Formats: sequence, C-alpha cells, structure tokens
Amino acid sequence: MRYSGKILCLSGRPYRSAVGLFNAYCARCHTAGYSAGVAYTKEIASGGLGPALRAGRANIQFKQREDLIDFIVKGSVNGKAYGVNGVGGGKMPGFGAVLPQSDIELIIDYLRGMTPDA
Repeated sequence: MRYSGKILCLSGRPYRSAVGLFNAYCARCHTAGYSAGVAYTKEIASGGLGPALRAGRANIQFKQREDLIDFIVKGSVNGKAYGVNGVGGGKMPGFGAVLPQSDIELIIDYLRGMTPDA
C-alpha cells in the first residue's frame, strides 16, 4: 500500500476494486450529490444521507478496524450506539449478506487510508 495525495492507493487492481466497491455500495449515501449525477457530485465520501467518511473520520469513529467491519456487516439499529459516539438511525443496511468480507475489508482499507483534510 502507498499513499498518494489524500486517498490511499493500493497498487493496481485492489485500489480500483476498492473504489469501484465504494462507488457501487457506499457512495449513494456517503457522497454528497452522488445520486443527482456527475455534475452534482462532491468529493468522494463527503457525506450525504450517511455521514462523511473522508478526512480520517472512519478512523475516529471506529478505533479498531474489526469494529468497522462488524458495523458494515450488520448495519445500524435504531437507537443503538456504535463506534465512539454514533447512535444508529436504522438507515445503514448490513452488507454481510451482499458482499464477501474480503470486499468489505477492501472498502475499509480504502476509507481508513484517507488522510485528514489540511
């Protein structure tokens, strides 16, 4: 793995796979303007229906990688605490039945590699 700019670059295919998986399964809720089309899309993981995930926020909310894996696999439960200070609204679906853990881990490594905004 290496860093380039503000986003983690996994060499070759894993990086492209991580970005593709994020765009396919996460961006609709976690990237402002994504659902409205390219002209309205803001920075990747900038937040929308779901919280912003860029600038190291995934690392702040989930100190342990395994806790973030568990959250993505199971999703949120209305009123149930998650991470450091989150409270679920029940809107985050669990992706454990949709994605293999290896794909979830690629997405997590991509998010956790985003460096804080300057």
